[in-house]
Amino acid sequence: AYDQALQLQPQYSLALASQCRVLSEMGEYETAIAACDQAIETNNNWGNSSLAQAAFWRGLTFSRWGTYEQAIASCPQATTDAESIEQKTRLACIKQKRLNRLEAALAGQCAILNKLENYQAALTACDRALQGDGKWDENGSLLAHLQRGQALAGLKQYEAALAAIEQALSQKSDFAQTWNAKSVILWQMNQYQQALQANDRALAIDSNYFQAWLNRGSILRALNRKEEAIAAYERSLTSD
Repeated sequence: AYDQALQLQPQYSLALASQCRVLSEMGEYETAIAACDQAIETNNNWGNSSLAQAAFWRGLTFSRWGTYEQAIASCPQATTDAESIEQKTRLACIKQKRLNRLEAALAGQCAILNKLENYQAALTACDRALQGDGKWDENGSLLAHLQRGQALAGLKQYEAALAAIEQALSQKSDFAQTWNAKSVILWQMNQYQQALQANDRALAIDSNYFQAWLNRGSILRALNRKEEAIAAYERSLTSD
């Protein structure tokens, strides 16, 4: 569609920005940047969007390419015309400003790869983060250790996973997500009583933690405590 638009009107910035986005997702970073640059330079025919869209995709493409300084430099342009861009675009670009903290960015990449169940790549990203120069955000290396533990669990390396989780807990012992992760790993190891104790800690910190209640149901079911399991599952339905 954007190719047809560009044939009809070569100075169609919205089509150029869309082309930039598609090329970026295909990994054609240099060509994507050229399309975004052309959209920004032309600055014409944006429809319901604005120059901010091209600036956002330009920044995201640079970050995917590993050129973080250029990614950060694109953010001010992406937030200039704030009234005409979607909230998610503004928030995503604000997050990009933190890419100068490379270790935190790699830990975030690890988390995304875990969600995609690409555990080996996630582990590599977390290891790179932990071997870096220590430029973390406010939670330090907690996220990297937590996500490293989850990646190792995904690879069924449970003892190493628990060790990583303990590293995360040593940094911040009142983080419900870490206790929940420990609970899940212990459950996977068939250590149900210990899993329940870790789950208790997670819910003591955040009694409205949906995933912890859901996991509690699985643990209780494994312990053949069926009525309590049902209650936990029901409680998860009213949690955030």
